[in-house]
Formats: sequence, C-alpha cells, structure tokens
Amino acid sequence: MAENRTPTHRAYAAKREGHHARWLEIGTAILHADGKGFDLYLDRLPVGGFNGHVVVRANDAKLDELGNPSPRPGTA
Repeated sequence: MAENRTPTHRAYAAKREGHHARWLEIGTAILHADGKGFDLYLDRLPVGGFNGHVVVRANDAKLDELGNPSPRPGTA
C-alpha cells in the first residue's frame, strides 16, 4: 500500500521573548506509517537568538490570536 506523503505536521522554531515566545514556521513533517516517527522537511534555518528549540505540531493544532500554535497543555 502506498504511503500518504501529505504533510501531517508543521515545524516551528520557538524564540523566547520575555514571558512569551515568537514562533517561526520553518518546515513540515510527515508522520511515518507506523506512527512512531517523522520525516522532517526544513524550508528555513533560523538564526539570531535561536536556541535549537524546534516544535512539531499537528496541522489541525489551534492557533492563538497572534497566529502562534497553542501551547502544550500545562505550559500556558
């Protein structure tokens, strides 16, 4: 059976700014057929204050009023 190659997730670089974080969409991810991993495709490599923190969120994850992905439960 052919694997679905449609991106299932988005990748973001998170940069902390005080008590908030700014999110920059940097690519997409495709969930493996067995659900145990991703293929990650980066369109951008962030620089300038980036600390290596990459967040992968499902495409249907809700966005806040600033267009940032909603935080993980318990981290707001």
